[in-house]
Amino acid sequence: IIEKNIPNFEIALPNKFTFHLPNIFLNTDETDWLKKNSLPNLPLKNIDLSHLTHLTFLSGTQIPVLFGTKDKSLEHPVSNIDIFGSAFFMLTRYEELVEKERDLHGRFLAKNAVAFKEGFLDRPLVDEYIELLWDFLYSSDPSLLRTQKEFQIIPTHDIDHHLFWPTVSFKRVLISCVSKFFFKRQFKQSIKDFIHWRASKIGHVRFLAQDPYNTYHYIMDISDKHKLTSLFYFMVDRKNKLDGSYTHEDPFIKRMVREVYVRGHEVALHQSYETMNRKSIEREIQLLRESYNVKGKIKSRHHYLRFEPSSCFKELDNSNVSEDSTLYYAEEEGFRCGTCHTFPVFDVQNRKALTLIESPLIFMETTFFSNHYKNNNEKELIINRALLLKERCKKVHGNFILLWHNSRLKNSKERKLYETIVSA
Repeated sequence: IIEKNIPNFEIALPNKFTFHLPNIFLNTDETDWLKKNSLPNLPLKNIDLSHLTHLTFLSGTQIPVLFGTKDKSLEHPVSNIDIFGSAFFMLTRYEELVEKERDLHGRFLAKNAVAFKEGFLDRPLVDEYIELLWDFLYSSDPSLLRTQKEFQIIPTHDIDHHLFWPTVSFKRVLISCVSKFFFKRQFKQSIKDFIHWRASKIGHVRFLAQDPYNTYHYIMDISDKHKLTSLFYFMVDRKNKLDGSYTHEDPFIKRMVREVYVRGHEVALHQSYETMNRKSIEREIQLLRESYNVKGKIKSRHHYLRFEPSSCFKELDNSNVSEDSTLYYAEEEGFRCGTCHTFPVFDVQNRKALTLIESPLIFMETTFFSNHYKNNNEKELIINRALLLKERCKKVHGNFILLWHNSRLKNSKERKLYETIVSA
């Protein structure tokens, strides 16, 4: 329900104190709705909060205002901010319904997001707005009580390529081995590589255990060590050349799914590249349940983080997916939705609340490692960025959901990097 013609929201507290919050965005004229005229005016105004030294949850001394009033409030800075409208704008990904430019995978570009343009993609702005509101509410009526959530680290793992050697062609392994043997003088390594490749083709268990992408037990060991629960997103089908290297029929994958369950971690659906409508989603859910024995609620994430808010929210909801964790910009880490909390999804176009829950992703290692994105594997930079985001999630009692692929834990350097980030 979009409130119209109400200039302010009036909030009345139990002690009879009342105050008003501006209602600006949801008062947008119907002729401008879902058009560029309804987007925030840039550059944004910032409110100086440096005098409020007790607000430890803030990511800076100023807070940007997506929608708000120009007059300085006599009550509290929060009275200048259209908190409800701003939260609606960020959580529904309203701007992505307005801006039509997409990349070659059909994804909204981070460079077109207000958060990126205004430099607050790395702060949970919606959560900070809520904390600012609570500070004012509590200072106005100390009798108020609030249920505080606990900060969580949630490691997730998209299994795009289940193993390395079974996916390598004879031509590729031949070129690699010849290069190592004759030019790099790595005689033992070239022979070892060929043996691993040949053994993997016949499914030799011993050599599969030594495969560089077979990091499942390592991942679970680290999660167990830090009392975390890993969430593994497995694919079930291959419809496109960009899909993973296995299907639901692969014996190794079936065995790994069972071991994930036995060790107390979670299994979810990693939808294939072209799975964007209800029919294809329901088919993959059925395969997930039948092949991997998944019961209960279904969690999912789109391959390549492909997501179109105009359709995906609705299609996932219609397919009875309970929780999605796709919303993240592959090329830029941070808070795409302005929050690190799970939230119920709202269908803007049909003006309907959905049962689907979104758990926004905050950090992905591929953002830095991939030459399609930042192509920067500088250890200190990656650690600093991840720990900054984790700390900001912690300040607002949210969830630091990170994605680290099983294929990016091949050596001690990558593993040390991963453990540094996930350790509490």
